Amino acid sequence: MEESSRKRRSCIIASVAASALVSADALLDSSAARSSSSQHDNAHRQSRRTRPGSLRDASKRRRLPSCDAWHVSVDPAEFDTCTNSEDYPPEWNRPDLKALMLYSNRKKCCKALEEMLNVKCRVVDVCQESQLGTGTVQVEDLVSTTSTTTTTTSTTTTSTTATTAATTTKTAAPQIFYPVPQSGLCLSNDQHDIVSPFFQFSTPEECCSSGWLDYESCLSLTIHALYAAVPSTASPSMAPNTDWPTWNPTQYDCTAVHSLWHMSTTKLFTCTNDNLYPKEWMLESDIYLFPSADECCLGRFPGLACNIVDLCVPTPSPTKMPTNRPTKLPTQAPTHAPTATMSPTESPVYYTSGECNDNKWHMSRRSTEANTCTNDKDYPDTWNHETLSMYFLMASPEECCEKNYFGELDMYNVILFSNITCIFAVVLSLWKLCGNVYTVDPCRPGKECIIYDVCYEDTDPPTNKPTAHPTSLPTRNPAWTHPPTNRPTTRATTKAPSGKPVTTKPAMGCGMWHPMTEEGPKSCTNGLDDYPSLWNSFDTEAKSGVFFNTAEDCCLTYWSLPCQHVDLCDYSPTGNVSGGSADCGQWHPVVGSTGPKSCSNGKDDYPASWDSLSVAQKGKIFFDSPDDCCQSYWKQSCGQTNQCEGSASDPINDNVNDPVDSSGSTGDCALWHPTQSTSDVVPLVSCSNGKDDYPKSWDTLTSTQKASLFFEDPEECCQSYWGKACRSIDDKCAGTGNDSGSIPVVSSGNPTKKPTSSSILQNDEQHDTMTSLGTDDFEDSSVALPWIVGSPPQWNINVKESVSGTHSIVNMPATWNGLKKGQSTLALKTNLSQSARFKCNVKVDTKMPFDWFSLRVDGKVKYPYYSTSNGKWTQVGSVLSAGEHFVELVVENGPTPPTFDRSTGLSYGTGYVWLDDCGLE
Repeated sequence: MEESSRKRRSCIIASVAASALVSADALLDSSAARSSSSQHDNAHRQSRRTRPGSLRDASKRRRLPSCDAWHVSVDPAEFDTCTNSEDYPPEWNRPDLKALMLYSNRKKCCKALEEMLNVKCRVVDVCQESQLGTGTVQVEDLVSTTSTTTTTTSTTTTSTTATTAATTTKTAAPQIFYPVPQSGLCLSNDQHDIVSPFFQFSTPEECCSSGWLDYESCLSLTIHALYAAVPSTASPSMAPNTDWPTWNPTQYDCTAVHSLWHMSTTKLFTCTNDNLYPKEWMLESDIYLFPSADECCLGRFPGLACNIVDLCVPTPSPTKMPTNRPTKLPTQAPTHAPTATMSPTESPVYYTSGECNDNKWHMSRRSTEANTCTNDKDYPDTWNHETLSMYFLMASPEECCEKNYFGELDMYNVILFSNITCIFAVVLSLWKLCGNVYTVDPCRPGKECIIYDVCYEDTDPPTNKPTAHPTSLPTRNPAWTHPPTNRPTTRATTKAPSGKPVTTKPAMGCGMWHPMTEEGPKSCTNGLDDYPSLWNSFDTEAKSGVFFNTAEDCCLTYWSLPCQHVDLCDYSPTGNVSGGSADCGQWHPVVGSTGPKSCSNGKDDYPASWDSLSVAQKGKIFFDSPDDCCQSYWKQSCGQTNQCEGSASDPINDNVNDPVDSSGSTGDCALWHPTQSTSDVVPLVSCSNGKDDYPKSWDTLTSTQKASLFFEDPEECCQSYWGKACRSIDDKCAGTGNDSGSIPVVSSGNPTKKPTSSSILQNDEQHDTMTSLGTDDFEDSSVALPWIVGSPPQWNINVKESVSGTHSIVNMPATWNGLKKGQSTLALKTNLSQSARFKCNVKVDTKMPFDWFSLRVDGKVKYPYYSTSNGKWTQVGSVLSAGEHFVELVVENGPTPPTFDRSTGLSYGTGYVWLDDCGLE
């Protein structure tokens, strides 16, 4: 039933979209349609009185409504009609849509309809129909004819439309739809180039399912908008729509409350009093709302040509008799040769330093450079006009970031790829200029502005390959580094901190390590001229966020991920490792004191929240020496409080190259650390305590960095580093063992918004490889399949939601640790002698930008869900070839943690995913 309904809806969309593409030029060329329009109009009016199934057959289809909400009819045959029926999508009652879709009386509805569609409004009062009865007054007598300024059109018959289309239709470009979150629908109005291609779709269904909008509500509103866009006739009618004028002319509520002027939400550079604006504007009325049109233009568009649309201009009263001679042609015709819009170039234009000293900074127009300010010259010439340059062109990157991204530039976060929630910021400055607070709000406070400086000092733009002295071919498995944990080490490597780090002077031709910001794999290099010249003007604190002594520091601090190294030096600079005793930690500023500025190495004299900061943030407040702390944090000499047991003057032999001393290993074993091995098919992620199975460069890391790589037990290694249960654990001291995960079971009830207590069911075959077919329905204690559920378990048995039986399995939503996102993974290792199909029934209640669900096979995403499954069970699956495979069902946090309670019914999902009847067949 659902499939057939979807097919019918797809046919309706296709039909409406095809009608909307009929060229206006072709319609105006049809002289036959013009000569017979009067006859068609009369036939149409007659058919509307008796049309079966029409919304006007109120006595058969509706009960008497409350009649207090007027809206545009959702009946496809009544696209030009205002009615007070209760037949409209329930989503229109939402506060954000109610102001746009519902009106307090028919006069306001008609005014909005005529202004929007440029048609004469028809009125269907279902309450008055019910009261008067069909034998007393015809419904057509209630049709409004008071509009004297809008273009008049009437509905022609199906046969005429078909004939016109067959003889005069021109080939039109395919429609492109893009989402409009603040309106809850997708539009196709040839303005899609204002958004990134990532949010452009060929059908309404694809657009509505993109993850930003409620699917059913979006599709309903989009279909209605498509119907409204279909031209009704080839020419205006030769006779009035009604025999008599309406009883009461349309009047607008233009009281002081409703006549405030504001920037238009539908037209650029326009002030209006249509009362269609976000409710948030009322909170800052002195900025957005004005008592007159002149004050609005002056306040919102100073120096620009400002258009004024006044909906409260009084109109003459309707005449007692209908007009005998309506206009023969529409008042306006579409442009025969519309102005072509500029499209961004495939790559930015680069200049040498002498050519771009005076380049202005602006928001990048490249679709791949969201949240980016650049100084290239790829922008429209109109931006150079004195009335527009103040909005689009800035003198510095800081000013560009502040104006376009609602916050100051953070030099420590000059990243390449921006948060997906801010993708709409690529809509140039017009989003901010038009006061649209919906799509750019997630970007606040503007800490993710990317700087793209094309003015390199007489060099070409950077690449992902060295420009000179290339290294040998990369290895199959290059040296890799690891992200840190969210807590610092609790074990010191030396009894007292050493002096300032000693750094070997780099060889000629190379410099300090820094990130490569060109598109491609995340990389760090030590070239002298392959980074933006702007970085040379940074102060000491800002430079420490982009320049590093080692490649590992660059990867761990800047990217917070493993990254590639491009070494242009004959050797890499190294430094001593400093640390402290068990009674003290790294040097840090003493805050919250009224005394002189100072630094200390105490373990308990700084806020506990500092322990949960990211590595990049800790690098700004924790230092290896007191001098570094004073100069880097306080920018001056300061007091120094040494709380260590030993003295800094007490020399200690610290062999930084000894893995036993630096990692805390003893005998034949080291502390637990991540390892990575590969089989023919699946890369196996594991932890080990071996002394010789990790990169020797780890021995030269700082104590804070080592804390992210070495752990006391294997479970802590797996969870802290890999974020999930390991696929193997290699115990070099006591043989090889496996981590035995288990599946918890919730005793009763639906999963709450917060995980409830559970009892644990052990599974002796946990983590075994599945070698035969089978399905798990999660109905009893003996789990049918050897699932990997994590340690601690990341999935619970649920006793209410299910496809078959009474049980399913539900995830425990991953929490955010500082700036590190998490995930809940249910995994299965297979090794089959023949091909098979993995399938699983899922009910998804995740929603971007907070979280998303996916089926992954051998690390590749097969079924991504960026939005909910609308409360319905659906099925995901993938065909597995013979041999080894690794299947994962993953609920992963998105780019932005929620800042509100998602259980309040705001249609943002809850973060839960239910699974049932999963297995191989």
